Amino acid sequence: MNTSRASHALTVFKGKLYALGGYNGSTYVPTIEVFDPFMDSWIAGDEMKQPRGYFVVPVIGQSIYAIGGQREGSNIVDSVEMYKLGHGWSETNLKGIGE
Repeated sequence: MNTSRASHALTVFKGKLYALGGYNGSTYVPTIEVFDPFMDSWIAGDEMKQPRGYFVVPVIGQSIYAIGGQREGSNIVDSVEMYKLGHGWSETNLKGIGE
């Protein structure tokens, strides 16, 4: 990766490895890096709407979902974002934690 990060999430989508969010040593970040194994390089991806760490990123159909997590001050992220290639990230009406 080009940027240091911890507490991030990883997933494989369309043959590429996505490193999403996490903690860069001073703050939680919404940034994404994408590794293309054919090019053997990392590139910047579309940023999520909210910074988050300690979250899950399932791939369902043609989308990546960023679910829950934590942000500054140990605050819980109670949102779900959806990524579609070519359309970027959008907030959904789903909750990231249960009741």
